[in-house]
Amino acid sequence: MGFPNLSVLVTRLVSVNVSCSRCSDISDSVSTARYVIPNSFHPLLRRIHRVIRKTRLGEFWLGVWKRYHGHAVVLDQSQVEWIIKAKIDGEKTNEDIARIQEVSVRRVQQLYAQYRETGTTPMLREAGRPRSDVSEYERRTILDAFRRWRACACYLEEMLSARGVDISHRRIHRVLREEGLALDEPHKQGRRKWIRYEREHSNSLWHVDWHKIKDTRWKDRWLICYEDDASRFIPGYGVYPMLTSPHSVEVLDRAIKGYGKPRSVLSDHGSTFYAVESVAREKGLTEFEQYLLKNKVTFITGRVDHPQQV
Repeated sequence: MGFPNLSVLVTRLVSVNVSCSRCSDISDSVSTARYVIPNSFHPLLRRIHRVIRKTRLGEFWLGVWKRYHGHAVVLDQSQVEWIIKAKIDGEKTNEDIARIQEVSVRRVQQLYAQYRETGTTPMLREAGRPRSDVSEYERRTILDAFRRWRACACYLEEMLSARGVDISHRRIHRVLREEGLALDEPHKQGRRKWIRYEREHSNSLWHVDWHKIKDTRWKDRWLICYEDDASRFIPGYGVYPMLTSPHSVEVLDRAIKGYGKPRSVLSDHGSTFYAVESVAREKGLTEFEQYLLKNKVTFITGRVDHPQQV
């Protein structure tokens, strides 16, 4: 079995064990459970999370906790606009809006308070650290180093670091470019189409993905392939008329029996591998996720639409 959200699991147990003589009583009891139980367990989950962060867990169990305990949802701009529109319409309560968007009631109140104060929909800030300006000391140090060694940014970074000055090569290149001492290289700035393989030992990580075959001999059939990250060896593959989670498990099980168990498996967010939170609540985890949990294999998913996943 998988690891469903705790509040959802308790809600299901309560709804199953409710024994009332009338349907309306059952409906009222389930509605009460769905409201009271999640609000009761959320503080408990937060306390458990604080304990987990301070506890030395193994790699597998730490990965399980991070993946399934329930992270805070990061809203995008369209969701913010929807929340403001729902508040203006007045047909849904703060609790309804928070439950639909899977955020806290307080977050809904904050967004609407900003809207009332400014009269415009709140704009989300860009993620990431703000870019810092180059100080006059850094600029002078970089230019002096360049005049002395006449080298590229990477070499200057090493030379300065050996003398106790830590300035990244990106920052150095930025200054050299601004001073006309270096050129832009557009061919290095494009998105790489290769995946970087970094694991040192075999069976540390396996990649897996499905591919629709275009060759006329197997046209419209699906190929699944597992590839070892360190050696690029193919421990398992299969060809099927359709892509399903049981087929993913079948090939993985056969590969493990032949070549041993990997410590972790990396996949995309395909439905044959990964159940998004809304689907997991209704139908549970995929067979693939359940198999990995049962065999204590860490499950890693790459960023959406990003080929360089590790």
